[in-house]
Amino acid sequence: MTHDSSPAYAQAPATPQTKPQTGRLSFGFVTGYYQPDLSTLNGVINDRNQSILEDPNFLLPANPDFTVEQKNIIAGDFGGAPWVGLESQWDFSPSFSVRLTGGVWRGEQEASDIITTFLRSNLPQIQVPRSARYNLILDQFFLDWRYFIFNDPKQGRISLDFGVLGMTVGFLTMDSLVKVIHPAAPNGGFASISSTEAMGIAYTSRYGITGEYFVSKKFALGFSTYYTLGRMVDLEVKRHFQAGFPQIPIPEPLSIPAGIALPTPPAANPVSGENVTFATTSTGTRNVTNTGPAQNLILELNGLEVSGYLRFYF
Repeated sequence: MTHDSSPAYAQAPATPQTKPQTGRLSFGFVTGYYQPDLSTLNGVINDRNQSILEDPNFLLPANPDFTVEQKNIIAGDFGGAPWVGLESQWDFSPSFSVRLTGGVWRGEQEASDIITTFLRSNLPQIQVPRSARYNLILDQFFLDWRYFIFNDPKQGRISLDFGVLGMTVGFLTMDSLVKVIHPAAPNGGFASISSTEAMGIAYTSRYGITGEYFVSKKFALGFSTYYTLGRMVDLEVKRHFQAGFPQIPIPEPLSIPAGIALPTPPAANPVSGENVTFATTSTGTRNVTNTGPAQNLILELNGLEVSGYLRFYF
């Protein structure tokens, strides 16, 4: 038997794999930067003549020196912020895969000023500091269909990504903190803290491109660019908490000099289930607040997202 006909020499060495593997499952960590539009929310919290009617700052008692225009504190725009999440992917063919991604985005704006208020109806008005905070959290989930326009198992791949289905859950919290320091106050002072919490759900989609570089057979680095589309049209109040000024006292006859204007009682407090709305507001005669037609506060989620990720293959 010659060497050529020997079974030991008849077996050729295995050639390295050159075709993309299919049926692979991967898991990844994602971090990036997302800038939703939020033009309606930004427009309202930066306009003295616009009010979120469920905002605890709008619900503070008014008086001639603390008009509705001053209650509408200027808080600044929500801009871009970090986006972090997790992803999993299944490659079911050399050209296609599906990816499920979940992540969270958080934006916050704060402002402070000095307001004029009454401690009691039979005491002169006082000036106290106020802080306002607007906190928005967006929990996002996407199911993406990926089509690979370049796929080399030794180097990397590039894909076009199409958002088959997406959902965003939004949580908006509006806070007001007033610090009262006065000899007539209990223990010389107290804090008035009020808060409104709201939640909404929106269906969203996104489209973009992803590039991936294979560091090893089990590990890859990637970069994605997406544009997200969506609008959250129904934000519902989940909880309203008010403390510090439980009720404006009704003055007794001659308890204060005639002609002194008392604070106007706040509007009706928000209740669970009602929509968060906004309106054009102004101070009319005798400090009566005139309110225009109320509209739902819409959160525009359209925006660009760029992210990088670490992916592990199994």
